[in-house]
Amino acid sequence: MDSVYMNNFRGFSHTVIPIRSVNFLVGENSTGKSSFLALAQLLSEFEFWYTLDFNAGNYEFGGYKDIVSALSRDQTEFQIGVCKENSKKPEDSTYYLLHFREAKDGVPELARFSQLCKNYHTTMRIDDNKIAVALSTNSDACTDRSLPQACFAFLQETGTSFSSGYKELSDDEGRIMRRSPIPSFPSILAEVFKDKTTRSKFDFFPFPGLSRLFASMAPIRTTPKRTYDGYTKRFSPEGEHTPYIIREQLPRDKEATNKASCKNKLNK
Repeated sequence: MDSVYMNNFRGFSHTVIPIRSVNFLVGENSTGKSSFLALAQLLSEFEFWYTLDFNAGNYEFGGYKDIVSALSRDQTEFQIGVCKENSKKPEDSTYYLLHFREAKDGVPELARFSQLCKNYHTTMRIDDNKIAVALSTNSDACTDRSLPQACFAFLQETGTSFSSGYKELSDDEGRIMRRSPIPSFPSILAEVFKDKTTRSKFDFFPFPGLSRLFASMAPIRTTPKRTYDGYTKRFSPEGEHTPYIIREQLPRDKEATNKASCKNKLNK
């Protein structure tokens, strides 16, 4: 199971939302349902992890000011994260945390990237003139990998509190890192840390995107309708087509009206 972490993002504060086979989001208007759906979709696309473009998907988030929480006292950055949880072996769960700040052109740019996996945790800081990386093989410091909230808090705290142990990359290494997508970072870091013991820590690093491909039916709005209005089959961002899809998926015969049958059909 995967989880999505959001902090200072569109009104969300230190929020972890698990992704299951079927997910229902219920809430009042302007509470973040559509923003979460759009982010989950974006995180599941390969293009985002190679470009970090928040306007690359079907939903355009806009600039930095459109994404960072408007009511936050500290708008210097926002964070999003992904947990690829291994329920059978929690110690093999992998966490990724990305910090974004506002670039000169008003779009989000990566300021810090942290990862926690089976063998290590590392943080990379990106400044205008330099890139520095800190690596620790003491990943047991995060004692319970089955709690995403605790692990994201661990990455948040360690990435902020690291005051020593950073290795500043050379100009050539920094140029390579700036031009490389996030999925390439482990192989680059393996070249930075030369000793074999440390380099072997980077062997375990799955692709950071969400594992599932998403198909959302759009939010169902509370738009007033006449009781005799029919269902539309064409996709609508307001969700007018959703009742039609639900009606088609739910069983119609009496023998299939039990909860188990409904659940099986929804899972398909």
